Amino acid sequence: MRLLPRFCSAPNRSTNGSDFAEAIRDRQLRLRCPCRDASSLDAFFLLRQRHRLSDQAEPDFQIRNLAEMQEAAKQSTETIATLLEAVAAISLIVGGIGIANVMLVSVTERTREIGIRMAVGGRGRDILFQFLTEAVVLATVGGVIGLTLGIGVSKWMAARGNWPTLLSPPVMLGTMLAAGLAGVVAGFYPALRASWLDSIGALRFE
Repeated sequence: MRLLPRFCSAPNRSTNGSDFAEAIRDRQLRLRCPCRDASSLDAFFLLRQRHRLSDQAEPDFQIRNLAEMQEAAKQSTETIATLLEAVAAISLIVGGIGIANVMLVSVTERTREIGIRMAVGGRGRDILFQFLTEAVVLATVGGVIGLTLGIGVSKWMAARGNWPTLLSPPVMLGTMLAAGLAGVVAGFYPALRASWLDSIGALRFE
């Protein structure tokens, strides 16, 4: 037997004044119920009857739906995951800019070294490969340090707050690949600039 108010069922009949007033009262009570599914509404009206609450009285009980709680927890988890992905992307961009600046300074300071290497037979692609390798190594070392810190913090959180963590090897491998790719992208222009240097001009650089 359902305990929903009579206005919830949809009989096509006219109502008199008392029925209309009761429907309005039930509508007001329905709006005060935090739940929206039929079973929770049944429980809400039943508990109000059993507790003998007036229409204006606030309910002295709470109704919690596990499905709604699970959905709220899922939304919170998705929000946190999105924020972490945004932080990771920003960190990757900032790290790439830092690597590019470091490599540009390195090219400027090692201009004579580049000129000497070109003078003894070094080709432009050799210079390009050298500086690209340095940029990738620099980015990979930063990725290893960040990955180590992340694993350490997750283990500490699991031990400190009884919060179990799951370490995924594919994700960690993807992180290292992303760090290497960031090194290639960030170091390509400095390496290309170094490979375009003129050997004579590089040897005269002070």
